[in-house]
Amino acid sequence: MLKTLKKRVSRRIQKEERKPTSVEENDGFTDPIILDITPVSKDTFIDEANPGSNYGAYPWIKMQSASGANDRALMEFDLSELPADAVVQGATLRLNVILGGTTRTYEIQVIADNTWTELGVNWGNQPSLDPAITESSPSSATGWWYIDVLSLFSINSVIGFRIKDKVEDQANDTTFKSKEEGTSPMLRIVYIQPL
Repeated sequence: MLKTLKKRVSRRIQKEERKPTSVEENDGFTDPIILDITPVSKDTFIDEANPGSNYGAYPWIKMQSASGANDRALMEFDLSELPADAVVQGATLRLNVILGGTTRTYEIQVIADNTWTELGVNWGNQPSLDPAITESSPSSATGWWYIDVLSLFSINSVIGFRIKDKVEDQANDTTFKSKEEGTSPMLRIVYIQPL
């Protein structure tokens, strides 16, 4: 079952979390509210070397750059707890890395076709993507990886992301925990609402 944690934050936290918007100092708006969406609705990876195989039940997710054996991560979050009138000031994807390629740059894109299923998707039927891209690299080989996805964010019923190595067909990988392992990817949203 989807678990969401929502709380109001202090002015001190507000300064650390929020992004600039056209709203002037929250006049006529609530103080910033944090919404943590976890666990993820769907998470898996797809493997070029095994284009018909599915890895939706795996306890980890891998992004790999390898000749003929690239792996890409897919995930989706339910946004039903986010109000339609929310003004989103921050959106951060959090992944718990088991083994990180800190010298690698990864591309993150929003999944346009959300009909894919966790136990049915594979390399051969991978979903289409929105064209916008943001980039990020793990800050350490293990632990939490924080990815700013505000530039990709829009309010819909769900939002999905694909993550892949910026330069595929080389020799590196990053692996992080899936919801099946118990430490799910998380999406933290910071927003305000009209009073």
